Amino acid sequence: MKTLNAQLPIQAAFDAGGSGRIRSLDLIKWMAIVLMVLDHLRAVWPAAEPLTVPGRMALPLFCLAMAANVARQAQGEAPWAQNKRYVISLIVFAVISQAPYQALFGPGLNIMWLLLPALLIALAIHHQGHAVWLGIIGLAFTIAASSRLGYHASAVLIPAAMVGAITATGWIRVFWACCAATLCVTANLLIPSVPALASEGEPFVLLMMGAAFVAPMFGLWLLRQRVQFLLPPVGRWGYLFYPAHLAAFALLRLLTH
Repeated sequence: MKTLNAQLPIQAAFDAGGSGRIRSLDLIKWMAIVLMVLDHLRAVWPAAEPLTVPGRMALPLFCLAMAANVARQAQGEAPWAQNKRYVISLIVFAVISQAPYQALFGPGLNIMWLLLPALLIALAIHHQGHAVWLGIIGLAFTIAASSRLGYHASAVLIPAAMVGAITATGWIRVFWACCAATLCVTANLLIPSVPALASEGEPFVLLMMGAAFVAPMFGLWLLRQRVQFLLPPVGRWGYLFYPAHLAAFALLRLLTH
């Protein structure tokens, strides 16, 4: 399989400064952050509930950013030091984010606890060999925590499917993209409160499912586009932004209700 660098148009993949940043990937990360904030506004401002529809695109785009980072690694040659930092960062900020998450949304696990096993599974699928153990650990964690994850447990497979969509070619790429889109819908549709509403044809729920389906398709298309403008990179501060915005929203709700 080819890596992401080989798949993207050369003139679009890296910025002129040669820093190795992919502009379209930076744009996807920014879009995911903005959509996440819109999604979470409902916890502070009930009138913002309709923003949940575009907000359903946040998780697929975060998963795509993760998949792109995995796909950039040469298959079978996992940079273990880099991946260890990635895993540790997710664990640390999952722990930090848990208290503000529960203050805002109540019982359950924040999204980083879902992204953690998702990363392990994506690495296992991409690198195989000894990395398969990472996938086993990821699946075991998912099974153990499935009742408390913010989305249906099937969401942990989204980045792995997206890695396939990024690295494959032709109809195989289309197959993996469709798998990713289906998983995004399933992850939302099988949230306990949703199936009953969906069976009644609730338009709001149908729009949410539509957004979840379109998001990975749109993201995979955007990843291969030439982005001419520069964006500030989403670096490690992105990890800190997650608990910070949860805490800010929880405090705002406390002060206004």
